Amino acid sequence: MGTEHLLLGLLHETGSASARALQVDLDTAYAALEALDREALQAIGIDLGGLAADLVL
Repeated sequence: MGTEHLLLGLLHETGSASARALQVDLDTAYAALEALDREALQAIGIDLGGLAADLVL
């Protein structure tokens, strides 16, 4: 479990103090995490294309 999972856990509660303080919602955080994961994979030569775009973390 990484820090990204802790962040997603904090954001899971809609309207929580954490979500308000960070000014981000769960869907935005998921999208950003997916983008970072894809960039990391592309950096080592792996292109997922449209694969896994609909997977839930």
